[in-house]
Amino acid sequence: MTAGERQYHLRYWPEEDRVSLSVDVDDGHEARFMVTRRLVRGLIGLLAEIIARRAGPEKGDPPTSVERVNECLRFAHEAAVARSRAGGRIGTGSPAKEPAAPPILINRVDVRGRPGGEISVQLSRDEQVLTLSFSQEALHVFIDSVLRVAAHAQWDITLGQRWLQPSAHPFAAGSGIVFH
Repeated sequence: MTAGERQYHLRYWPEEDRVSLSVDVDDGHEARFMVTRRLVRGLIGLLAEIIARRAGPEKGDPPTSVERVNECLRFAHEAAVARSRAGGRIGTGSPAKEPAAPPILINRVDVRGRPGGEISVQLSRDEQVLTLSFSQEALHVFIDSVLRVAAHAQWDITLGQRWLQPSAHPFAAGSGIVFH
């Protein structure tokens, strides 16, 4: 992790049946954004669709079989996650810190393309906003992390994207996943 780069934590909270996306605000506290199953399903579905569209054939390219495209997407997804894990950019998180303020239940998600192919995701409730920017590789890592937490929560996040399956790397209950 480089100076100024933030660490994000994904955790499942069974008592609320929600996933939290947290960011450290100081040594002992974190800002916690809570996301429902419905929002997780919609967000991950949209992000997976964006990846699939970007990987699809360009106008004038020869037709490609759906199976071949799915296999290429699956390989790219697995490779991005493996590179990030090997580079220390994804791992098992630490136990949750005290929230700096009451957790914020997200009720709006905005996804936008940015110059250079990055994707910006804004999670918000009223004026409280958490903005995440992802390169193509980081987007794969985020999707995989969320799917792993959702699988741990035993949520059925069926997306219709055959190439997209969570990686099999386990994590301890209560510790979640950390990525940066």
